[in-house]
Amino acid sequence: MKLSIILLVIYVASVACHVLDLTDENSNLVKSGEWFIRVYSPFCTWSQSMAEPWAELGKWAEGKHYNIAEIDLSAGYNFGNQLWVSKTPILLYVNNGVYKVFKGIIHSNQFRSKLETWKTFLEENLSERLEPLPWYTTPGSITMNLYSILRRKENLYLVLGIFTSTMIFIGVIRSTKSKNLVPIKNDGHKKLK
Repeated sequence: MKLSIILLVIYVASVACHVLDLTDENSNLVKSGEWFIRVYSPFCTWSQSMAEPWAELGKWAEGKHYNIAEIDLSAGYNFGNQLWVSKTPILLYVNNGVYKVFKGIIHSNQFRSKLETWKTFLEENLSERLEPLPWYTTPGSITMNLYSILRRKENLYLVLGIFTSTMIFIGVIRSTKSKNLVPIKNDGHKKLK
């Protein structure tokens, strides 16, 4: 059992060099060229099951015009925070800075079916069928930069402070307006409409 785990680790490490780990320092690379990116969390079971076939895809793409990359959302990179990801794993296809979400086999225990699906997607240019992400959800846009700032842990107290201050301000304005209301006279005989 231990030997098989050691061999698996050595195997994944040997082919993992074909997959680029995206960080804040190198995330600008996806602005040009053709990229297939795995967005993952190391704590997610499905993300873990994709590691080996993704490494194989990286090995297969070596020397081709496809760039295979991945980003760990738990690492806290600014680039990762700009991705509008609600669950992992997710696959993104990026061509010259235009982002598209891959719609195909991700959640499967079939190693070969995942790998072959991804190869077919790239070889047959099936990305043309996908709609690009709206401009406001693309990493680097003004909205996603703001989202990234608000999502950082160190800004949590700032965000909570701003939210609380805003709610207090709105409450004060409402209470001030309600004191300035003119009371409606009701003689008790007429019903208000």
